[in-house]
Amino acid sequence: MAEITIHRTRIGKDIVAEFSVPTSAKARAAGKVAVLCHGAPTMPGKASLMEFLTRKGFYVVNPRYRGSWESAGTFLKDEPTNDISEVIDSLATPLVSLFEGKSYAFPKKPKICLFVSSFGGPAGFFLSKDSRVHAVIAFAPVCDWQSPSKTGSLSDEGSFVKVAFGEGYRIAQKGYERLAKGNFYNPISALERIDGGKCLIFHARNDEVVPFTSVFDFAYATGALLKASRTGGHMGLSEAMNPETWREIQRFARTKKHCKTRLTGFYGKTRITANRLA
Repeated sequence: MAEITIHRTRIGKDIVAEFSVPTSAKARAAGKVAVLCHGAPTMPGKASLMEFLTRKGFYVVNPRYRGSWESAGTFLKDEPTNDISEVIDSLATPLVSLFEGKSYAFPKKPKICLFVSSFGGPAGFFLSKDSRVHAVIAFAPVCDWQSPSKTGSLSDEGSFVKVAFGEGYRIAQKGYERLAKGNFYNPISALERIDGGKCLIFHARNDEVVPFTSVFDFAYATGALLKASRTGGHMGLSEAMNPETWREIQRFARTKKHCKTRLTGFYGKTRITANRLA
């Protein structure tokens, strides 16, 4: 089995990212690109997931949001959506491996799949109308910053990040307060920016960080496909490596069609069906 190399690059002036390239010519010709939009706060390394997706035939890019970890700038000064959009734009020209000094060209007509989780959910949803984005695969995505979390307020979150992650996140003044107001980086308040037909959401009812009800309401409003489970807690991007989850992702990629709402799984003891609660 060929070794997967994870390269490091800089995108534009501020953004540092890792990337990997499929080893087979057939996979490279398929033009599939995965861009990771991870939660925050979190550790940025996603080597296992990057290798998994690369072996599935994807080019993979794992960027750090502005103002987080190695990237320059101020976290939450602007929408992280802009950071991911800049990453997508950058793929039109080769990425330079800073370790090797070698350039790697990405597909000219990429089929981009955004893998998003928690904090990164809004960025993926807001880019769903980009013609280059073929699918948004979301795990426990934030859909409404004003929906109460059992783990604490956004003010508590901001204080925790400063103490627990230090300079890993250089947070804009009142950055988390902007989120709490509900009109910044908030999917449920900007549904017109979202193509739900491209979105597949995995969420557990017992998630105490992102309330299931907020995700259910968002999926119903946008027509996103919601795969609900009774357990699983607050899922992260690594859930994509679960064999059953990966089969669902492949099925969605093959058959996705826009419709008013497509919900499967359980809400309480009630089975969620195509467009109603049975």
